[in-house]
Amino acid sequence: MIVEQDDAAALVAKLGALPLALDQAGAYIFSRQITFREYIWRFDQEFTELACRKPPNPVGRYLEDAVFTTWEISFSSLGPAGQKLLNLCALLDNEDIPEELLPLEKLEEEFGIGII
Repeated sequence: MIVEQDDAAALVAKLGALPLALDQAGAYIFSRQITFREYIWRFDQEFTELACRKPPNPVGRYLEDAVFTTWEISFSSLGPAGQKLLNLCALLDNEDIPEELLPLEKLEEEFGIGII
């Protein structure tokens, strides 16, 4: 139990205690039923890979990259259909999305989603 608390504290520190990053990491950890330590390992791998693909950042941009890394870990775990749906939803307002816009049968056909 103490090890798990230490790992949780290490993750909080690594993510700069940023609420969005912690929320994304927590949701991923919960949905995948992995440990904090496993997530830290995944974060470090993804962070390094993303850093190699991006131009160098000015000093002080680590926390922005940490948030982006937590997002990328979650997004990449969705698979192509989930990513496509999320990209579509990103174009919509977060309230009052007309149900006719996303009919259930179309969601099942296009994205393999039966219930929203």
